[in-house]
Amino acid sequence: MTIEEALVVVDSILKPGYLNHVQELVLRQSWEGKTYPEMAASSAYDAEYIKNIGYHLWQSLSDKLGEKVTKSNFRSVLRRHKSFVVFPNQGVGGVVETAVSPSSELIEEVTNQPEVNYPASSQKYELVTAEKAWERGRAGEREIMVSGKVWQEQSLPTSYPFSLYSSSFYNVRQDWEKAIDVTDFYGRVGELAILQRWIVEEKCRLVGLLGMGGIGKTALSLKLAEKIAPNFEYLIWRSLSHAPPLTEILSHLLQFLLPQSVQIATVDEQIQVLIKFWEKHRCLVVLDGAEAILSSGDDGQQSTAGYYRKGYESYGNLFKRLGEECHQSCLLLTSREQPKELAFLVGKKVRSLQLKGLPYANAQELFKHPDNTLELENLWQEVIQIYQGNPLALKIAFTTIQDLFDGNVAEFLCQNTAVFGSIRDLLNQQFERLSLLEKEIMYWLATERETVSLQELQQNLQGNYSTSLLLEALESLKRRCLIETNFGYFTQQPVVKEYIKNRLLPTTVDREASISPESILKRLLQTKNTVINI
Repeated sequence: MTIEEALVVVDSILKPGYLNHVQELVLRQSWEGKTYPEMAASSAYDAEYIKNIGYHLWQSLSDKLGEKVTKSNFRSVLRRHKSFVVFPNQGVGGVVETAVSPSSELIEEVTNQPEVNYPASSQKYELVTAEKAWERGRAGEREIMVSGKVWQEQSLPTSYPFSLYSSSFYNVRQDWEKAIDVTDFYGRVGELAILQRWIVEEKCRLVGLLGMGGIGKTALSLKLAEKIAPNFEYLIWRSLSHAPPLTEILSHLLQFLLPQSVQIATVDEQIQVLIKFWEKHRCLVVLDGAEAILSSGDDGQQSTAGYYRKGYESYGNLFKRLGEECHQSCLLLTSREQPKELAFLVGKKVRSLQLKGLPYANAQELFKHPDNTLELENLWQEVIQIYQGNPLALKIAFTTIQDLFDGNVAEFLCQNTAVFGSIRDLLNQQFERLSLLEKEIMYWLATERETVSLQELQQNLQGNYSTSLLLEALESLKRRCLIETNFGYFTQQPVVKEYIKNRLLPTTVDREASISPESILKRLLQTKNTVINI
């Protein structure tokens, strides 16, 4: 059995086009008996990342086959399952299949692709065309038959100007730090296409990926980086969740990009050296969780969204320079709120995308589980609607439904509560960042069942705030992804409304069951000092 036959068997088990290029790298080199560190050394991927990819690949095969599949036994497992697969020319029921010849169109695409001008990388043309050929080959038309079903998948050309699976294909120098695994990734096809167009085709220099906590920004940034990596010479992914000072981030970047460089004294000099390098080399840097370096409303600093914590203002200078100055690289930021430079510089080379929840068709994939039959589809749709397709909130709710209600969705919905446990913690993190005026607006919006105009909101707040202050606060809440706008009217997501009410009621309920939450809220908010004490 050859490795090519083994890949056909894996396709038949998982599905054609399932494997990404890293997973196929692991399969091919595992077939050759290489260790994970050896794979990492030949591909420029981190060894732990390769090991993690392998672990999830063997787990996926184990789940599909109902038996334990490991790096050491997968060859024998695939040999046993080879008998269930019909290969090209092998024939079915005495009928000899015609071999699918390599596509002249595909060969032409590989050999005649216009060269992209990457000054410091003579192999970049090879990487770009290889990626296109690889994706078409994996999702294409090589004929296989499994359990009577035929897929069409085109064979890859037998020759290239380079080896498609050699280390040159994985020549991008990469540093993923402690990035999470994104093997289980659903939907986001449109968002991936938009971000890929901005970064690869339009060569945006600064891109923001924004959204509420749990909406999937980190997973999308990783999936995107993995997808577009062959278009770059260097790829670096870093988390800002522990709020590292800019000097630490810049030192890591320069040490990775310029390991022989001398120690650079100042932040400005570090930024200058970085930009000069990015002028000559195509680099992709992802900084995840930028909200950690932004100020909150209670820290005594600027109250609106997008400003920096004390001692972190130099990040703003970095973002501004990377967005304004000419270079051929890209910095991708993920954040729960929009840094002010993104808001001010948005244009041809600086973009931002606010991430919404998953649509129903993709969100329901989160609920697919061997013990869950999904027979009450309309009730699952109600759960998805409650959480507006937020992947993390849906996973938390799903676990609760499975563990506490034995999968009974109707019983969970009867509890009439959507905010609990980790979901409450998630919203607490964002709410505590708000200024006093932003909190007061959030309380008032929670009392309204319909959308509210600026004039109505100003009346509710008893006219104590100028229109300019209200506009600033509303714009800040929008940048924090906590309110929704519709033709000049404002509202909140259902879960946010419930959270706001629950936040007040435990400390203010006066044992009067007849009083509605809305009445309590409006009564409390007659005095602005109430907000301060909450």
